[in-house]
Amino acid sequence: MAWMEGFSASSYGDAIADVYDELFVPDGFEMYGATETADTVEFLAAVAGGGPALEVGAGTGRVALALRERGVEVTAVEVSAQMVERLRAKPGGAELRVIQGDFLTTPDPIRYPLIFAVFNTVIAFQSQERQLAFFARARESLADGGRLVIENVVPPSAQQDALLLRRLAFDHVLASAFSYDRASQVAHKQHILLREGGMRFFPLVSRHIWPSEMDLMARLAGLRLQSRHGGWSGERYTAASARHVSTYTVGDA
Repeated sequence: MAWMEGFSASSYGDAIADVYDELFVPDGFEMYGATETADTVEFLAAVAGGGPALEVGAGTGRVALALRERGVEVTAVEVSAQMVERLRAKPGGAELRVIQGDFLTTPDPIRYPLIFAVFNTVIAFQSQERQLAFFARARESLADGGRLVIENVVPPSAQQDALLLRRLAFDHVLASAFSYDRASQVAHKQHILLREGGMRFFPLVSRHIWPSEMDLMARLAGLRLQSRHGGWSGERYTAASARHVSTYTVGDA
């Protein structure tokens, strides 16, 4: 789509950073429960032990800061400078180790017992090549016996063009327009925020991955699937699941 020309890895975060916590954190979405962040942190803390842990695509620090409060040493990788600025301004943000840059190319000498990418971060790597590179880089950055935890949406099962009303409030309306091409598995999306004084657009491009394809990508990188759940509370993953939480570890089964 021509209107997405010029979109880069940092475009979405830079555009949306100032309203992200208000409008887009998972706890505010209908498909997520009111304790979503707490459940996420509980799961990750159990996997991390004492850490250190690395979050890929940390955004404004929703999970990284909460996990650090649990006593886990966390490094946050975030490509958007505006997101990092918001993270740094939060309590504890100044003390968090933050790498502002692309996870695929930014050097980091530490090997981590836990690497995690939540809330659909992996599909923000917008091509199959970059997604394969994500798994390879994660494998390189894992300590022996380390684990990679991914939370990701299950792709739409059909070609889809839709306009979704996400929130209708007294002072604003939030909607999402999206077009999903099943052949390429690429989705083009515009979040649309209407408020007094104007309208804002937050464009996003993502390449969806079926869990089976993700497992193969992991295998090619030297990782294997250890567990898969339908959510952070350990729900069973089924054909009806809208998302999955998948844990990969180093080596063969």
